[in-house]
This record gives sequence, structure tokens and C-alpha cells, in this order.
Amino acid sequence: MQNRNMIGVLGGLGPWATEEFLRMVFEETEASCDQDYPDLLVMNRSTTPDRTAHILGSCPDSPGPAMARDAKILENAGCSAIVIPCNTSHVYYDEATRDLHIPALHLIREVVAEGKKQGMKCLGILGTEGTRRSNLYGIAAEEMGIDYRILSEEKQARISHLIYGCMKAGRPPEREDLVSAFDELLNAGCDGLVLGCTELPIAYRALGLEKDYPMALDSLRILARRTVEESGCRLKGNTHV
Repeated sequence: MQNRNMIGVLGGLGPWATEEFLRMVFEETEASCDQDYPDLLVMNRSTTPDRTAHILGSCPDSPGPAMARDAKILENAGCSAIVIPCNTSHVYYDEATRDLHIPALHLIREVVAEGKKQGMKCLGILGTEGTRRSNLYGIAAEEMGIDYRILSEEKQARISHLIYGCMKAGRPPEREDLVSAFDELLNAGCDGLVLGCTELPIAYRALGLEKDYPMALDSLRILARRTVEESGCRLKGNTHV
């Protein structure tokens, strides 16, 4: 058996996205038996304070301390690296990882790097209002020499409704919310669309938009593939990300 690393998953941010992420990790692994899959240790702390609510000032409790405590628990439990399947939580990435002695993959940078690898010149960013306000993707895009666009206030409100009013609430997503946002960004000159909230890839697939919008970068799947690589397991061949 090849050398293997146990990967810590800092999850619960939100819970459905964590479940989907784990499914993707297994789906992206080349395996013929149980032992071929990655070793994962999952911390699914759903009570972590809401990231966007804190960024926007409507919640006084920062998720940073909880994330830092859980990251340290994963490290002390023997994990070799940590992944965080939540885009907005990367506002607190430095706080959550500064006391670690193991690496933590940075989802935002991994997604932008994948866009650059695919030759994309201008990324359209979709995500929570917290991610939009913090400009996490814009900063990463500028560092890597890629242009980017963000949604208008009107379309951002629709995406926020899709994330919080539909996906996080356990209700089916509304197709027009996502399609109208995609079209606005494509019409603004984007050649790549970043599904920059881990609930958005779930909605994207549930609505069957893969064929009509193949230029969408699935942040969950990109992180899942990198997790397989970090674990020392075999990654499946080319798949849409």
C-alpha cells in the first residue's frame, strides 16, 4: 500500500456542503476496495457561528476561534493536513491555521489556480455576500494575473437567496436565480464561472446546468481532488471541475 496521510476536514460550514464534499472525495478516488480510499477525520461542528453574518456585522460571534480550536483538535489527532470545504470561512483562514504545524489547503487559491490552469482569462465570482465583501477571490485572481468580475447588487441578492433561502434551508434551488447570475457574468466578458460557495455546486448539479454552463469551476470538486492527492491515494482521470 502506498504511503498514506490522514486528512482532517474542518466541516459543518455548512453541514450539507460537508456531506457533498465527502461524497466527491470518494467519487474522485481511483479505488477497487475500501482500503483504496482516503483516510479522513471529519469535524462537523454545525454550531460554528455563521461566517457571512459575522462579516456583515449581524452576528457578534466570530467563527475564527471555533475554527482554530477544531483545526488544532484535528492536528493533535494525527492529521497530516487540513481542508476547509467552505469558501466564506477563508476570511478566517489565517486565524484558524496560524498555530498549526501541518499544512492547510487554501480553497480559494486552489480554485483560482485551476481556472488559470484551464486558460481562463476572466473569472465571474458567485458566492455569499460575505465572500463578495471580503474580495477573497479578487485578491487571489489579482495575485495570479487573472481578471475577474462580481455580480450586481440585484443578482447578488438572488444568489444569497438561493444559498440561504433554498440550499441551507433544505429547499430546492430556483433555476432562474443561478442562470440569471451566470448570464450576467458571461455577458460581462467572463470565460469562467466560480461556484464560490460550497452550496452552489450542489444547486448547479441539482438543476442540471453542467451541459449549458460547462465553464463553471466547482470549488467543492476542486478541493476534493486536491484532498485525494494530499492523502496519497490515486486520483481518477480527467473530470469536469
